[in-house]
Amino acid sequence: MKVKTKYIVFIAAIHLLCLVMSYFIFKQYNIVFFMVAEVVIIISIVIAISLYQQLIRPLTYLKQGVNAIKDQDFNVKFLPTGKGEVDELVDVYNKMIDALREERRTQQEQHFFLEKLIQTSPTGIIILDYDGTLKQVNPKAKAILDAHPDVFEQLTAIQTDDPKY
Repeated sequence: MKVKTKYIVFIAAIHLLCLVMSYFIFKQYNIVFFMVAEVVIIISIVIAISLYQQLIRPLTYLKQGVNAIKDQDFNVKFLPTGKGEVDELVDVYNKMIDALREERRTQQEQHFFLEKLIQTSPTGIIILDYDGTLKQVNPKAKAILDAHPDVFEQLTAIQTDDPKY
């Protein structure tokens, strides 16, 4: 059972009990005691609803933040609410999102730089994955392979940690 459901069931049970008790007060005492009991119950319900909204708001923010991170959307930021605990949570989330966004930007810049370096290198570069599948060939390596087709077979025959000059 979710925390929200437990809270609602608990508050409803307490208020139902209070209403039953106020009914017995009405039967044994006068109407003034009954009216006072009813007013207290109504005030209690209003306070319970207000507390519920204050308790659920941080959980809602957390859920939205988790969904944004799952979707890798690092542009979602929350505004401060004016509530101390919630604002602390919002501040930590916003700092984390800023750090993730900066890290992603740095990674993209490094990837772009490396890609440009590989493509413009005067040295032939051939990139294979761990299975030996060809992943990338820069223009210089392509020119060498086109001029000397047997070079690729020689390269694939090289074992790891067995340099050839």
